[in-house]
Amino acid sequence: MYKINKLLNRSERDYNEYLAQKILKDINIWKTLDSIKNSYLNKLDLIDFPDILSCFNSFIRESNKEDLVKVILLSRTSKEIDLACSNAATILAKSDFVFKDIDFSRIRIPKADLSQRLFVNVTFENSYLKEVKFLQSQFHCVNFKNCDLSCANFGYFIKFNSKDAKGLNFSPDDKYFYYRSDDSVIEIDLKEQKIRNKVNLNDFITTNIKYAHSPRLEPSLARLATVHGQYIKLWDNYGNRLIHEIKLHRLVISPNWKYITALDANSTVLSWDIEKGKQILGTTKALTYRTSKLIFSPSNRYLAMIRAKSISVVETENWTLYSKIWGKFPIKNVFSISYCGHKMAFCDSESVYIIDTITSAKIKIFYWTKKILCLSFSPCGKFLAISPKGNEGFIIDLKTKNISQFFSGFEGNIISVMFSISGKYISWSDSKGSIKIYEFSSKFVQNDNNRHLMIYKAKVSPKGTYLITSSLEKSILWELRTCNPKQIKKFMQYGFYDDYVFSPFETYLLRRFGAKIQIYDIKRDFSIKTLSFEQWWNLEYSFSYCENYLICSGNLSYKYYSIPDFILVRTIKTQQTDRHLRFSECGNYDFWYDSQNFLYVWDLQKGDCMKKIQIEKRCLIYALSPFLLHIAFFTSRENVNYIDILNVDDGDIVSLKSEGKSFSCCIADSDGALLIEGCEKGIFNIWDIKTKTVKQKFRSLFSRDINAVEVANNHIVIKENDNVEIFSMAQLG
Repeated sequence: MYKINKLLNRSERDYNEYLAQKILKDINIWKTLDSIKNSYLNKLDLIDFPDILSCFNSFIRESNKEDLVKVILLSRTSKEIDLACSNAATILAKSDFVFKDIDFSRIRIPKADLSQRLFVNVTFENSYLKEVKFLQSQFHCVNFKNCDLSCANFGYFIKFNSKDAKGLNFSPDDKYFYYRSDDSVIEIDLKEQKIRNKVNLNDFITTNIKYAHSPRLEPSLARLATVHGQYIKLWDNYGNRLIHEIKLHRLVISPNWKYITALDANSTVLSWDIEKGKQILGTTKALTYRTSKLIFSPSNRYLAMIRAKSISVVETENWTLYSKIWGKFPIKNVFSISYCGHKMAFCDSESVYIIDTITSAKIKIFYWTKKILCLSFSPCGKFLAISPKGNEGFIIDLKTKNISQFFSGFEGNIISVMFSISGKYISWSDSKGSIKIYEFSSKFVQNDNNRHLMIYKAKVSPKGTYLITSSLEKSILWELRTCNPKQIKKFMQYGFYDDYVFSPFETYLLRRFGAKIQIYDIKRDFSIKTLSFEQWWNLEYSFSYCENYLICSGNLSYKYYSIPDFILVRTIKTQQTDRHLRFSECGNYDFWYDSQNFLYVWDLQKGDCMKKIQIEKRCLIYALSPFLLHIAFFTSRENVNYIDILNVDDGDIVSLKSEGKSFSCCIADSDGALLIEGCEKGIFNIWDIKTKTVKQKFRSLFSRDINAVEVANNHIVIKENDNVEIFSMAQLG
């Protein structure tokens, strides 16, 4: 009676600890099946009592773990102790037990929670694992042969079954997931984990539906491309409005819905700009003849064309040949291609090849014993998801070459795997029409708090005080003098399509995400205001040079917001519909050019056009001088690459003959006297524009994926994947 009264006077936490200690203490006296059958462990489902489960880790010892393993093995002899064995397995998993070199064949542990554990050389052959949870667990050499895995959860949080699930696609913001099934396009809300929209296409579809989510629209909208015999029709808003109709019979759409590429009857590649509805002149028949397969890179920068004995990679910025891979590999058996930066991975019947698209050299080769059907790079480029013929998926760590079994349990062969743009999710689908979406475990990513998985944006402040770097995971504001990082926690979710702009006096930092602009006060360290707009695919923005206005353009208008309250004070309407907008760095000018290749310079202070200049066709604008006095174009004439610098005042053009392929360039000062050119193999040239000579050469530590991000306060900032390199122009001479 004394013990009962003492227990009643304790808190709930004390009671939970008492019960956990009693279960562990009594394990070694449960010698028979009857004693286990009548114990607390076989009557109390610990999954329903997480507070009790959390107490075991404080008291469990190695001897207790051995006893729990023995209890699990006793499940081979009787079904009456299934609950006790499931509880024992769950307790082991919660106690940081490593499941290594264990024979768990023929055991029965239904509904056990084995989440977030490492399994190495473990066999579950012929075991009863119904409704067992393996959430975010890693598997190395694990045998699930002949197991009952019905309703087992290997980490997916969404599962859909359909008769014919095809065309998997994530939205750019990772909010929605799309797939086609039975002549319908289905939209899934990943947060709510339910179907948000189902569009029946039987009314206007006859054959072979293909579709893609358009990041140029709000997430609630999608664009569809449908095939009708030899005609391709582009639809907007779930098929309610016909945009374009193109006579062809096979198509591939770029992930950003900017381009549509198709094959004609002679297997020649033809490309269109979707928004303008015009054919792109650049992919020649000699380059694209007899192409059998077309695949866009996730970044939309490259288009791979698979031929009988080669793979041609075209850069979509100017639609010229970027690299060509000849028949060193069994190209005719290519099943799938994935890109990340300058790396391209493709698989044939039994191997995975990772190729450097600049040098066409093999980086790594992985051999397999089964036919590989699909693969996908993670956005950070450190992991490769593959699936050989069968119902298993694997993750390859490209740095350590470790291979992890990601999950098991599909009924059919896996035919598709895809990482989302942020790398947060990974989806798999099988031949039975089943789709599983997983949260990609952070265990697979070794990440320092002050480093990125991959830096997509890097920009220096005008006075050289700060550097903002942004990846799909987070944004960090660096103070360059001390190199101290400060993670910006008040910004909302990050994404590949975000952009950043500093104010001229380094007071504010602007962040564009989707159709919204967020203003961040750097010195006071808080978010001031968020501005919303109707559309974002043509949204441009800049601070005025005196930092008294924030100017935003788009949807045929300029909007002026006063500083520091950021209230709309002025709107200027424009008439031109076919233009490309870009602000000067000082914020006083904007320019655009129309379909007739006329360049218009817009004075933002006066609100009118100050100059009209005709430029050469198919020029790619690369850089502006800070005050828009000079504009640099990348051109190609007679297979020779040039950088043309246009003087806005007098219209004169200075041409610099590039020694190789230029990746980037920027004008280093307001007078237009110096230009920084980024070339292959990490080489940078500092051009004297007046004398048309290279004043200085220097080499970056980076050999690929380089980009001269910005020149500020006599410093050159270069980024490559998860690194940023800063050079002093004074030290370079």
